[in-house]
Amino acid sequence: MTQTIYSRYRWVVLFTVWLSFTVSFLPRFVIPPLIPILMPLYNLTNMQAGMLMTGFWVGYFLMQIPAGMVSDRIGSKRTIVTMSILIGLLSFLTGLTTGYLDLLAVRFLNGLTCAFMFAPGQSLLLKWFRTGEKSFASGIYITSPYIGIPLPVFLSPIIVLYFGSWRYPFWIFALFPIFAGVVGFFLMRDPPKTTPTRPKISRSKKSLKNASIGSDITSLLKNKLLWYNNMYRFGLIFSVLGAMSWAPKYLVSELQFSLVYAGFVSVLLMAPGIVGGPLGGATADRIMKRNAPTCLIGTLAYCFIPLYIAFSSMTPLVIIVVFFLYGFFNAFAEAPALAMFDELGFEKRMLGSALGISNFIAQIGGAMAPALFGLAIDLTGSFSYGWTLMGLTPLTLNAFALLLIYEGR
Repeated sequence: MTQTIYSRYRWVVLFTVWLSFTVSFLPRFVIPPLIPILMPLYNLTNMQAGMLMTGFWVGYFLMQIPAGMVSDRIGSKRTIVTMSILIGLLSFLTGLTTGYLDLLAVRFLNGLTCAFMFAPGQSLLLKWFRTGEKSFASGIYITSPYIGIPLPVFLSPIIVLYFGSWRYPFWIFALFPIFAGVVGFFLMRDPPKTTPTRPKISRSKKSLKNASIGSDITSLLKNKLLWYNNMYRFGLIFSVLGAMSWAPKYLVSELQFSLVYAGFVSVLLMAPGIVGGPLGGATADRIMKRNAPTCLIGTLAYCFIPLYIAFSSMTPLVIIVVFFLYGFFNAFAEAPALAMFDELGFEKRMLGSALGISNFIAQIGGAMAPALFGLAIDLTGSFSYGWTLMGLTPLTLNAFALLLIYEGR
């Protein structure tokens, strides 16, 4: 196959990794709109309810570095296809749980498998796409959560009302990752090799190769620019996952929305990212010609919105507008941050591991945020302190990280 055909095929690769990443979010975010149902069912505190999301994200961030290493070792395609099918099977198993602890345990296991989606997919895109296209491709890729998260948040209450049980959303959404795994098996490809055959490796060379993996990880951990980028993404993920986890409960409790309408409005925290992500990438590629200034614009915009919610009186119309703006600018700020990996000073062969390390740090924020938001409600009896956390934390971390990245260059 010629290089020209491979070059055109990059758009097929983008579609397959986008599809796999998108549908992996469906089982992840069934829980938030069901919190008003699960809390009285299992007699949960707000923090315990938040742990159903935190438990997932703990498993998710624990496997980020192994996920990057595995994809570097066996290839992105094998990693993504295998884990897509496992995600679907574990989602089905979630619907079979009978108590809080086993529900929490399966959520943790599902987090372990979902961890293998992001780094292999982003690594594949950075290898397939040319300079000048990477931010745009990354912007398309990160529309995945902005589509995959709103769908279960909106549809799960409707499915529950129709079937009469909270279990059915998990069973229905289990089908989509399995389907994506099958599509990926036939259409996804790792980048073309420069050599037609794979040379045999002696035992001594294998030992050196294994040793080099450890040295690669060590060199990445010493890369200050990578750590600054990690800090930035920690703040971003902390905010969006905390906000998304508690938005339905906030709307039901504070604005007296119905469960279905709360799910519909909550999707505005993510859905505008379908436009915001590609636009952020295009702005970095075509207008600003730099990633960091574009990140700063998005950061200043989305971080002030949770603070506005915390300290202002919300009406149904106002909350719709501010949720929309949050979803748009959060994605706008993320796309150039992902494309920035090409500027952090490590070899392309380490991209999977670098992205795994980055997502490991970022998802610590994702794991902490739902439980901390719930704890803030338990301690104060108010959602305002939770929203304040979702605004001040990323504003502080992101601004500091971007300053360090600028000075580090």
